[in-house]
Amino acid sequence: MRLTLRTMLAYMDEILEPADAKELGQKISESEFANGLVHRIRGCMRRLRLPAPPLDGKGMGLDPNTVAEYLDNTMPADRVADFEKVCLESDIHLAEVGASHQILTLVLGEAAAVETSSRERVYRVISAASQDGTTVKTDEAGLPSAAADASTAEPPVAEAMPAITAKPKRKKPKVPDYLRDPKRSRLWPIAATVLIAALATAAALWTVGPFDSNHPVLGFLYSDNPSQTADASGETSDVSPPIVQLDGSTNQHAAVPHSGNAREAAPSNDTAQHDQNQTLRNGREASEQGATPPGHADQTEQSPPDRGNDALATTDVQDPLAAAVATTAPVEVAAQDGPDAKPPPADNPSQEAPAPRPAAKAVDWGRFTSEDQVLVRLDRESGSWQRLTPRAAISAGDDLLALPTFRPQILSGPIHLTLDGGTRFIVDFLDSLTPQLNIDYGRALILARDRASAQIGLVLAGHRGVVRLADAESTMAVEVQRFHSPGTDPLAAPAHEKVSLIATRGKIEWTPDSGTPQSIEAGQAYILFDNEPGRIADLETFPAWTERADLTPADRMASTVVHPLVDFERPASLTLSELSENRKMEVKQLAARCLAHLGQYDAIIAELKDEKQKLFWMTHFETLSDSLARSRESAAQIHTSLEKLRGDNGAKLYRMLWRYSPEDLRTGEAAKLVDYLDHGELDYRVLAFENLRSITGRTGNYQPQYTRKKRGPSVNRWRSDLEKDLVVFKNPPPEIPPRQPAPSNAEDAETPAEE
Repeated sequence: MRLTLRTMLAYMDEILEPADAKELGQKISESEFANGLVHRIRGCMRRLRLPAPPLDGKGMGLDPNTVAEYLDNTMPADRVADFEKVCLESDIHLAEVGASHQILTLVLGEAAAVETSSRERVYRVISAASQDGTTVKTDEAGLPSAAADASTAEPPVAEAMPAITAKPKRKKPKVPDYLRDPKRSRLWPIAATVLIAALATAAALWTVGPFDSNHPVLGFLYSDNPSQTADASGETSDVSPPIVQLDGSTNQHAAVPHSGNAREAAPSNDTAQHDQNQTLRNGREASEQGATPPGHADQTEQSPPDRGNDALATTDVQDPLAAAVATTAPVEVAAQDGPDAKPPPADNPSQEAPAPRPAAKAVDWGRFTSEDQVLVRLDRESGSWQRLTPRAAISAGDDLLALPTFRPQILSGPIHLTLDGGTRFIVDFLDSLTPQLNIDYGRALILARDRASAQIGLVLAGHRGVVRLADAESTMAVEVQRFHSPGTDPLAAPAHEKVSLIATRGKIEWTPDSGTPQSIEAGQAYILFDNEPGRIADLETFPAWTERADLTPADRMASTVVHPLVDFERPASLTLSELSENRKMEVKQLAARCLAHLGQYDAIIAELKDEKQKLFWMTHFETLSDSLARSRESAAQIHTSLEKLRGDNGAKLYRMLWRYSPEDLRTGEAAKLVDYLDHGELDYRVLAFENLRSITGRTGNYQPQYTRKKRGPSVNRWRSDLEKDLVVFKNPPPEIPPRQPAPSNAEDAETPAEE
């Protein structure tokens, strides 16, 4: 029998056959690791304050169904090894599997105990049925057959209680108080409903007209008309003063004897509509000429008219729109009466109408359309990054950054653009109709917007050209990568640049500024490496990021938490710095990665010494290594942050971020990495382990956060592999020749300036 975690649990719970148990016990006693694992399982199950296993996070996602599949031996064979690996690395999951197996063994291995009182109650029911003459069916279970015998030969229980003929009343089960729902008042929902209905009714009534005597619905509540004024003799006048309209004319219809019915005094609908249109037209013409409407300066005190259906009649207070018309300075207004509209004549014949100003040229490049994504823009005056609001306009020359895990979308003319998280780019125009995208690093998806074809100019790491999408179904993916060969000092050598133009659907055409146009079919990629000529490569599968398949559950959860918290008014770095101290480890790591893209590396470097962030150490290592290749300024900032936070140790940690070449491993760097696995500082152990894992593809059951005693066996295995010359690349990196100097015309390529 093979010694696996499942068979070990069966051995511990004593459910194996004697021969199998003896054989497995012999194997466990001979293996130091297996013997220690048995004691570890028992110790984990006895720990009272061990928390429940999380249901999300990198490398986890193990719900109860997964544990049940493993214990029932129904889990696919290709997943068993990964599941057992997680259990061996986590006390929480190991305790869950061990305890679940033990509980199932007890429940399924022992018969259910039946209390004596329950057994006697069943006999009483059977006895009562036999006395009533009811036939009781029997079977081979034992209990019904005994009840059938009781009909002919009364058992001792029936003799002791012959008078029981009725079934005892069953008490209604009582729910414990701690399980009852708290009592809730039923008045609050009713009160809230009444309040909402009242507010909705008031809003509807207000749209008809102000709450005064002229209101068509509530006018009867204002029987005392404030427009009635007393004369010198104390008698009330029954005639309302005339109403001055926006054009300065007097509304004669309002100067009628006052009566209780407001509709009788109101003008007809046709007349009111004509007066309204004439009023608005005169007001607009006066606004366009910058002149005061005729008669407006001679306005007298006004009183509320009888509105009737004329909702635009003025009130007892001077209409603010009329005041605005009177004081508005000459402004340029777009024509509202059609292209053939003529400017109105001026009041002064000697004064000519102002000449129309030419419309300003539009500088909007596109519009940010995502509601739940984060896109930041560099404020060149303050040097800070500001988050864009949804539907914000994007202007030519904007320096933009899509933060990690987010996928903001932009509409620009005929192009629909989706940026993948961790992309920096500048937008511009190739000509008046063609947008241009300058990607410094990162990835983007480009497709046409309901057109037969569309084109966009691209500047990709110095390569300039125009991409044309052949039809509305065509879609392309663009990726710009910057990286150094392993072991290269990022401050001493320029980074390699790899550009991939991938046709994910349809057909695209790439026309470089200098060179031969290239047609790219679906499933093909056009690769541009450094300054070498491009080449076509056939793809077996598309990159995972094109289908949003590269995000972990932890990143998805963190994105939903972070995006509403990034402030629109404050610099993004301030909000992210606060989130880097969040108690949730997923939110904390995402904020640190975002800050690294903004040029601030203190938070992500500090997480290399935080044991709670162990699930994200690999991601942080890759983020820092990639940041070294973005520019020499980024590499210098990382070096400065390491020296500031780690002092003299900063130089050694900085060296481990370069990664290692096969030649470096042969010249003693492999021995240094293995020695660092037992270093006293956690960040040394983390970076050394991530390098060894990326080189060999193995972990050796090593955990950087373990104590020296606990990680001792794993360190010894790594040292044994070092002596056997097994610390070598599983997949050696390709030998990349030194980068050739860029051609002279590459100096004109626009690249975003480092913050």
